[in-house]
Amino acid sequence: MKCPKCNAENINEAVKCGICGTRLKHAKQSNIFTDSAHVEASVRRENKKTPNQLKPIPQSQSKSLTETLMDKNVSAEEKARIFLDSWQDKAKDTWEGTQNPKKKKNLKIVWILLAVFMFGPAVLGVVASVVIPAVMSVIGIANVDHSDADEAAEATDVATAAAEGVNVDNEIDSIKNQLFSRYSAVQEFQKDIEKYYRKTGKLPTQLKQLEPYTETGFSDYTYQYFAVGQNGSIIGLFRLEPEKKIYAVPEIRQKKIVGWKCYSIGIDDDLLKDCQYLDHDPFKS
Repeated sequence: MKCPKCNAENINEAVKCGICGTRLKHAKQSNIFTDSAHVEASVRRENKKTPNQLKPIPQSQSKSLTETLMDKNVSAEEKARIFLDSWQDKAKDTWEGTQNPKKKKNLKIVWILLAVFMFGPAVLGVVASVVIPAVMSVIGIANVDHSDADEAAEATDVATAAAEGVNVDNEIDSIKNQLFSRYSAVQEFQKDIEKYYRKTGKLPTQLKQLEPYTETGFSDYTYQYFAVGQNGSIIGLFRLEPEKKIYAVPEIRQKKIVGWKCYSIGIDDDLLKDCQYLDHDPFKS
């Protein structure tokens, strides 16, 4: 339709000129059936409706394509027909939709669905029979390796802790750290031996005999680091250096213990200044 002002050619349905913007006038047409009048552009727009727009949509197509194909109530023949119709529509849209990328995307979805229906069972079979066992095997090997590594690490930790514990015990049990406690305990045992002698009239020959006469009681520590020697002497021992000892020997007069003689065997320390230092053990039998 030509514009009466600028003589530009416009489409028949145009309301205004695309060049100058002048409003275009359309001749009215009468409908002999309804006796109503419409402008020519309106009539043409109404008459240009495609048959697809007028054709009712089947009930099975009112759903999405995916829902229809997955619906168990729809027969296989009906699914095939709907799928074919959709494929034809998408193929047509591909030729017409070079300016609309969305149509190409929709066609890709259709082909993906087709591939799933055609090759899905085979692919799933391969995944179930080959891929999954392979993955589980790798995971199992990784778990075994991880478990072995954990066990090795745990064993290493235990060994390290044991070594550290031994080192700590050795440090605590060294003569330097144990000398004062050992010497003090030897002096306390002198009182227990005096009680035992007054009660029995004899000197003890075993450490166990002094248990009823002690106020603190005996423990494994007591039997590990102390002993009773000849002549009723009490001996302080050192685990790390067994050749070094502290002796306390009772002095008896008129059937009474009147004093104690201290000997330091191989230990030269100011703490033992009241003890006689000896290089060797004269009481060792």
